[in-house]
Amino acid sequence: MLDVKLKLDRATKPSGVDLLAAVIGIFMRDGKILVTGAAGFIGFHVAQRLLGAGREVVGLDVVNDYYDPRLKEARLDMLKAVPGFSFIKLNSSIARR
Repeated sequence: MLDVKLKLDRATKPSGVDLLAAVIGIFMRDGKILVTGAAGFIGFHVAQRLLGAGREVVGLDVVNDYYDPRLKEARLDMLKAVPGFSFIKLNSSIARR
C-alpha cells in the first residue's frame, strides 16, 4: 500500500528535493520514494538526485524497447550501485492493460 503525501509545515519551507519527490515520485509508507520510469532519462536523473540527498528510492520500470534497452540497463546498473536503491521490473504484459 502506498501512502501518497507531502508534509508541509507552515513554519518551514520544504527542500527542493522534497518538492521534486512530491512532483515526480510517490512517498511510500516506509519513507522510501517510488520513482516510475527509473530507467528513462527523467526518472534516472530524479532517482540520482534523491539518492544523492540521502533518500531511499524504489525504481519501477518496464524497460521496453521504446529506445535502446542497453542504455536503460546501463542507467539501472549505475543506480543499483548506490546504497538505498532497489528496483522492480514491471512485466510488460501487465503494463499494456
